[in-house]
Amino acid sequence: MSVATARVDWSAPDELIGRGPFDLVLAADVLYERAAVAPLLSLLPRIGNEVWLADPGRPAAAAFLEQARRRLVGATTARDGMDIHRLSGGGASRTSGARTARR
Repeated sequence: MSVATARVDWSAPDELIGRGPFDLVLAADVLYERAAVAPLLSLLPRIGNEVWLADPGRPAAAAFLEQARRRLVGATTARDGMDIHRLSGGGASRTSGARTARR
């Protein structure tokens, strides 16, 4: 298994999209601004079929989850003061080698 990390500008994700699709996408504290909701909703299904998103309770998380669950299957658990949202069903196809993108 290999793990890769990336710092991504949601408005210019072409490099990250080109490196995917990933088996699992890990995202942490990415919903600190409401402006991030639409770009993430567009990006995440394009880079992986399964997303684990950790959120400390940012206000934009509710809007994101409401819209994400219209397209994706999801479950949320709480751990150590963080909500862990597990979303799956994105459009990216699986690859044979495990690759993970984390922010």
